[in-house]
Amino acid sequence: MSRPQHAIAVFSGRRDSLHATPIAWQLKMDQQDCHVTWFTRPDSATVLANNPHVDEVVVLEGSQEELNGRLDELRQQQDWSKFITPSPDLHKDQHPDLAEVDLIRQSAGVNWLVPFRPIMRLTKAEEMQARRYWRRLPAGPKILVEVNHARSSIWQEDFRQDLIASFAHLEPTFVFISEDQPLNWYEFCTAWPRTVWCREPFRLAGEFLNLCDAFIAIGADYTALSYADCCRRDLPQVEVVIGAQWSGMPYPHRENVYYAFSRERYRESIQAIAARMAGDFEADFSVRHPECVAQGSCPSCGSSDPRSAAPAAGKFRQCPHCLLVHQGGVQAPQQQTAARELTEYQRSMRGEHFARALEDWGGKPEGSQLVDLSATPGMTEHAEGKGMRCLSLHASDFAALDLSEGCADLVFLPHVLQEQSYPREFLEKVEYILALDGIAYITLPNIGSLGYATVGESWPWYAAGRNACHLPVRYLRDRLSEMGLWIEHCDSMPGEFPLPDLEAIYRHGRPEMAAAGFRKLVQAVSQQACGEELRMVVRKRGRSKARAMPVEHSQAI
Repeated sequence: MSRPQHAIAVFSGRRDSLHATPIAWQLKMDQQDCHVTWFTRPDSATVLANNPHVDEVVVLEGSQEELNGRLDELRQQQDWSKFITPSPDLHKDQHPDLAEVDLIRQSAGVNWLVPFRPIMRLTKAEEMQARRYWRRLPAGPKILVEVNHARSSIWQEDFRQDLIASFAHLEPTFVFISEDQPLNWYEFCTAWPRTVWCREPFRLAGEFLNLCDAFIAIGADYTALSYADCCRRDLPQVEVVIGAQWSGMPYPHRENVYYAFSRERYRESIQAIAARMAGDFEADFSVRHPECVAQGSCPSCGSSDPRSAAPAAGKFRQCPHCLLVHQGGVQAPQQQTAARELTEYQRSMRGEHFARALEDWGGKPEGSQLVDLSATPGMTEHAEGKGMRCLSLHASDFAALDLSEGCADLVFLPHVLQEQSYPREFLEKVEYILALDGIAYITLPNIGSLGYATVGESWPWYAAGRNACHLPVRYLRDRLSEMGLWIEHCDSMPGEFPLPDLEAIYRHGRPEMAAAGFRKLVQAVSQQACGEELRMVVRKRGRSKARAMPVEHSQAI
């Protein structure tokens, strides 16, 4: 019987080649005797050296576009058992909402059993060479900084100045790692003399990432390398990219990565890492822009340019920068003094959500801690019946309550977020109190639902008048990712609408729809994320990614 022949072709650079390396491992797991051939360009071959799952590396000359044009020719070169082309650029049109890493994983067309994690194996000689270089650097903390250009990053050259402002009191050495001289190199060296330009071979960075005290990543080749199996899991890292789609968020094994999709969040992240390194970290949940409500600006990002997001005149306004949708203009925080009156149907739905939350969490309820921020009647009894300790309180009391980091195993948030004028700061504190591997279970109205698209301001969750904002999926995905929360589930459902009420909404403009058609419509819109309610389950990774309370430091010289 002939040996199975598999081929992988990646011509889009070292970053994508690294992200694709688990494919070869899975192929070998499926068929141990298979032969894996990898087609690549010269600049990417280095990441495949010493890879135990790749039998042959074929290096082809030419640009990415030229070599992608030869894929059919390579596919016909022999009778391949599998010919896999996982480059994200080849698949993003079919799946525009998938993260680039997820595009690679999905396009492989394999049944994943091995951990999806980049593979690069250093030789002992390479490890020793890297350590010798590192020992020659000045004493003290060392911050590795990636400076190669990346199309997926918001990084600008003046971002480097923020490094000095945040880390100066630690007197670190900044190690700029790049094959080409960094822009404005001499100006930065003048501002901070303890700066080194590292021009060592790319593979040695796999060990540098184990030796440095923190890593500033901008979504290029060294960022991909930081997720590889040769690198430590607990490295403090700031990844500065456009959004969650272009980040390493799909890798669940990294514990201390701060994702920054804006310069503001980048500054907050490096300040938090500096405070952790100095041993004086104290979490800060204060409102970033307290003046914004009075000025009619977005309370999440400070923008004073909200735009109408409703077909009717102007009660819904969307911030073009953070995508937060404000209801009835920007509102002051609501001081809720009594629990929302729930119907019997809504109470039963909350009970079902709690049961699903326990199932999604997967831990042992006995002795664990539940924090219910909806003050749902009967929730304490539900929890205690499972052997859990329960703290049930109104969301308006949450900000003032002094809770310790990691004190909650499960935070229950049914229809809470839309009532917060400052949802970003609210979620940051939720992340802070979650224990490692704890979850937050979130339900909220879906501004992208068919119901809102059908009836506009008559949509029940708008007409209720209690909500300060609505949070689109992209806003939630980016904010939760920046907080280091892993999004395990995100789906939509009919929500807390009895089916007769939902049918009345969907029949608006469709009076001829039959009952059978209505049932099919409800199922279809939920599957397409257009249901009336969003359900999200997010899990805590590593230590908290909260902002650090400002601390005055004397300027190092």
